[in-house]
Amino acid sequence: MTIITRSTMEGTLKGATYREQAVDLLSKFPKADRTVVLQRLLALALLDVRHGNKREERAGCDLLNCFQDIAAELDAEK
Repeated sequence: MTIITRSTMEGTLKGATYREQAVDLLSKFPKADRTVVLQRLLALALLDVRHGNKREERAGCDLLNCFQDIAAELDAEK
């Protein structure tokens, strides 16, 4: 597993969309249950909202709001 930073991402899948890059990252862990990954990611965001400093709190809220927007959009499509 490589530590991801802006410089390590430069050139990765050059010309690929962000979604394609996300799919590529997920494909590196084929045995991981994506539902569990999402639950843990959201739990960490909730932890930051509750116990983080102001910057972490804001980042947690941003992630949770982004999740809600995407989920609502996908839910409306069905």
